[in-house]
Amino acid sequence: IGPRDATTDDALGGKQFASASAEVTFPLGLPDEFGIRGAAFIDAGVIANPEEALNVINNESIRAAAGVGVLWNSPMGIIRTDFAFPFLKEDEDKEQNIIFSFGTKF
Repeated sequence: IGPRDATTDDALGGKQFASASAEVTFPLGLPDEFGIRGAAFIDAGVIANPEEALNVINNESIRAAAGVGVLWNSPMGIIRTDFAFPFLKEDEDKEQNIIFSFGTKF
């Protein structure tokens, strides 16, 4: 999301951003000792005020996506795979529909 250089198609970032996210997790009917749960989420955000550059595509509209995921509370931390479906997007946006992540909560 956010401003891009029209010549190189590079993301430029910005000086300001806003984001919002909501997620619910739920059991998938598997035994609790497996540590596997489902998730449903919605994310939205916007980036504004890019650094000055030539040929900037600066569409400051809000982008948003909804999706579902599977979380596994492994011995090494949470491993998750999400499937996202953008519903507020612009032509210049690059979509990423499958996200794999891992980590832990503190």
